[in-house]
Amino acid sequence: MRGFWPKANFRFSGYRFIVPVFTAFLALALSGCESAPPRAFPDLTFAHLSPINFKVGRIDISTRYIPPLKEPNVEHLAPVTPYGAIRRWGEHRLRAIGGDHVANLIILDASIRAVPLKTTSGIKGLFLREQSLRYEARASFLLEIRDSRGRQRAFLTVRSKYDGTAVEGTSIADREKIWFKIVDEMMKELNAQIQAGLPQHFGAYLAGN
Repeated sequence: MRGFWPKANFRFSGYRFIVPVFTAFLALALSGCESAPPRAFPDLTFAHLSPINFKVGRIDISTRYIPPLKEPNVEHLAPVTPYGAIRRWGEHRLRAIGGDHVANLIILDASIRAVPLKTTSGIKGLFLREQSLRYEARASFLLEIRDSRGRQRAFLTVRSKYDGTAVEGTSIADREKIWFKIVDEMMKELNAQIQAGLPQHFGAYLAGN
């Protein structure tokens, strides 16, 4: 192999050559490692809806639902969790205008479960893009009025469920869109149920009645 490389009649400083090359390589590597910009979702708010004014001294929001934070549950991965959406609904819509009673909003369920679906196996399955997951979402809460002695004076329990599916190979970004839509649809249903049940279940405790 002697004589393969032609002799060069120039000189260079090893330090001066290595530093610019290393700097350029490092900049390229870091630019490739930059995280993708966060995905933006509409603000799931209920502030545009008129408040529900109760003749109570305060509004308490609590939960009986404890998220497992593991499969098959995925609600904790959603950009807006069912729990967070229900709590925000309570904060935006329920108002205490004064009185001896207390209004309680108690979250009973706020789950999204990923259920695997049967798909085609074998060579045929390689050429198909099928629905591989079903997301089963459930949300419910109890709204009640209790007097100063802790006795329940009025109550209404509302429930909503919504299912969505994802095809094989669905990206994380598209999964988040599915979860956001699920939570949004459930909250619309819960809000409608509460609104429809107010006169019958809470008439005596609503401002203006």
